[in-house]
Amino acid sequence: MTTTSDSTETPRPFLGANVNKSLVQRRFDKHAHEYDSYAEVQRVMAHELAQRISTSCTGPVSRIADIGCGTGLLTLELPRLFPEASATLVDMSPQMVRAACTKLEQSGTAARRLDPVIADAEAWVQEQGGQRGSRDRAQSYDLIVSSAAFQWFNRPAETAGGLLRLLAPGGVLAFATFMPGTLHELHESFGEAESALGLPSVPRGLAYPAREDWLGWLSAPVRAAVSEADERAAGTAAPVDNLARSTAHAAVSTADPAALSSHKALPPSVTWEEASYRYAFPDVPAMLQQVRRVGAGNAVASSAAAGALNRTLYRKMVKCYDDRYRLPDGRIPLTYEVAYGIVELQT
Repeated sequence: MTTTSDSTETPRPFLGANVNKSLVQRRFDKHAHEYDSYAEVQRVMAHELAQRISTSCTGPVSRIADIGCGTGLLTLELPRLFPEASATLVDMSPQMVRAACTKLEQSGTAARRLDPVIADAEAWVQEQGGQRGSRDRAQSYDLIVSSAAFQWFNRPAETAGGLLRLLAPGGVLAFATFMPGTLHELHESFGEAESALGLPSVPRGLAYPAREDWLGWLSAPVRAAVSEADERAAGTAAPVDNLARSTAHAAVSTADPAALSSHKALPPSVTWEEASYRYAFPDVPAMLQQVRRVGAGNAVASSAAAGALNRTLYRKMVKCYDDRYRLPDGRIPLTYEVAYGIVELQT
């Protein structure tokens, strides 16, 4: 299925989430002990991603990295798929990493197979990339995974490219991330309330990269980082990326064959699927409690001070939410838009 648009406006590039990482870390540390009780959509994302990994990653896997491992919702699914693999668990929250390691060890994973790393994932990827000159095949990762973590990236383009460069030949990057439209009911209710009260509009949640952003980032970096050995081995370009979108089941070309040929690099194969999940709550306060317990409260650096939630604005937002979105059964909905990406480096 092909869609066209009459608009000639060029989409603005996504520059980053502008997240206050220290604030995010403190929130995750505070709520790590109860995270799993509230992480409904995160649990679904981890399970769905694991299902896709099981069918996509068919080669030998000895080294795995989980980026933003959290409490291990995704990591816990991997030992049954790759029982002999070791796993590097990266997260900025010490409490989250501790919880993930405890779960894995209690489920039978040997501690010697776990490498916990307490670090900002973006900084870790950059550091690992700096060591690439001395990195051999045994130090690369056969599989890099991430679920519900990429939304915290302040430098998503750079970090996505860095992750791909950490993969071994034939390696797989598999991730689940939130997309534009996530929590749209909440954001639109705040916007309506601010407008009604004559207040300036303040970002009260993360901005999310669009599909086109991710597909661009996931195709360009690997071509630019081809090793000398790859340059010698690749005489011609492979076919353009095969992108499958679940709602359309359509193959979409995002790479320029001429550009690929000039780089003499094999482009990655990217499978892209999107899903929408809607949850219902008794009321707005119950919904907000769940959002905050999974660390999704406002952590946008530029609005942390300017966007203080006063009682008048809060009450108006609740009324706007109720008036616009309340369901016939009296509950209120909240929507998450999610993408699943599987990137396979061709050998």
